[in-house]
Amino acid sequence: MAAIKVNRPSDVVWNIFTDLNSWEVWWGGSLKRVNPSWQVGATLEGEAGDEGQVLEFNQLKRIVLKGNHGERLTWTLTEDDLGSTFVEMEVDLSTSSLRETDPGALEIELQSALSEFKKYVESIPIL
Repeated sequence: MAAIKVNRPSDVVWNIFTDLNSWEVWWGGSLKRVNPSWQVGATLEGEAGDEGQVLEFNQLKRIVLKGNHGERLTWTLTEDDLGSTFVEMEVDLSTSSLRETDPGALEIELQSALSEFKKYVESIPIL
């Protein structure tokens, strides 16, 4: 698991997370389409032809995705009293073809993605 504090309210963090154009900046791969929209059962289509699925969707709080290798990716957002958002990201590889991945390397990759996400979110001016 990886976690980071983003100095923005949860609605701002959520809106950027669900903005397909932002994924290439912070995730390192672009998300081309969510069909029909961000909801349980929706299909995710990546630019490279990979697919995933939305397994859980709780607006402004939590989203669980199934990746194209069978992995489960969970993002949880919790806003504090000062208007910052704590973002947790967890990956379950137990049912994935990636289950042999080194856990230490995976945690470094997740923390790197969250750091990029934080940097991107905080670079956008609050209006």
